[in-house]
Formats: sequence, structure tokens, C-alpha cells
Amino acid sequence: MFYRPPRRPASMEVWLRVGSKKLTVSVLDVSESGAKITAPDGLALDMRVVLATPRFEREAMVRWVQGKHAGLTLEAPLSQSEQMEISGMSAGF
Repeated sequence: MFYRPPRRPASMEVWLRVGSKKLTVSVLDVSESGAKITAPDGLALDMRVVLATPRFEREAMVRWVQGKHAGLTLEAPLSQSEQMEISGMSAGF
């Protein structure tokens, strides 16, 4: 059976570095291992990107693109507090 970490709904704007470009995208949901984002034009399957907030960043791989949305698999997991930050929940910051 395939394990899929629980997803949290989110609505945070973050930066997505694609090569030398730094774009603003919205995270629509987040888990410890990935995120669903609004897809900027030119985002392609298996592209390497960096997802960044003011507090942290993670290297990621584009796993799917469908219309205006894309799924990212993160190279390193997000902590519980990082997931809560992106999902708009407070962890006592």
C-alpha cells in the first residue's frame, strides 16, 4: 500500500525559483512531502525548483502539471510548524 502524508488546505503566497526566475505562486495544499501550487507558465514535469518562504526554502521536483495547478515533491520534508505556517495556522510564532 502506498503511503501518502495527510494534506492541509493552504492559501499562502510563496516564492518559486525556477532557474534564475523568482515567481510568486499560491500554495493550495501542503503535506510534509509536497505541495499543490498555482502553476506559472512554463512549468514542466520533472523540472527542479525551489519553494521558498521568508523563513525557509526547499528544493522540489515538479511531479505533475494540470491546467493552472502543479504538484511538487519536496527533497526534504517540512516540519509540522512549517506545514502549519503555509496552511495559515499558528504554531505559537
